Amino acid sequence: MAKSYTATVKRNPGRKSWLVEFRHPLRNDSNNKPGKKTRKGLGTEDEQEARRLGEQINELLKNESLWSLGAGLKHQDFTTPRSSRSSMEKLLRAPARLGS
Repeated sequence: MAKSYTATVKRNPGRKSWLVEFRHPLRNDSNNKPGKKTRKGLGTEDEQEARRLGEQINELLKNESLWSLGAGLKHQDFTTPRSSRSSMEKLLRAPARLGS
């Protein structure tokens, strides 16, 4: 059975903007195991929009065919408001960086 990844939408105390937190299927943690904990600002103060974006990120995380460096999303496969689609694509496809 494949590992399941889930995104959580939350707000840091004292901040107005929302963020998403999830284990990244393409990045290794400090123990060199897949699923490095990742946090990314969603660029919105609107809770409903943040939750909608979180649901869309969860849909991406469910799609195991995207869990490779060579995978790409087709425009018809996934769209999000405010041009955040490309940001989420980059976030999910980003290879691990040294020192990150």
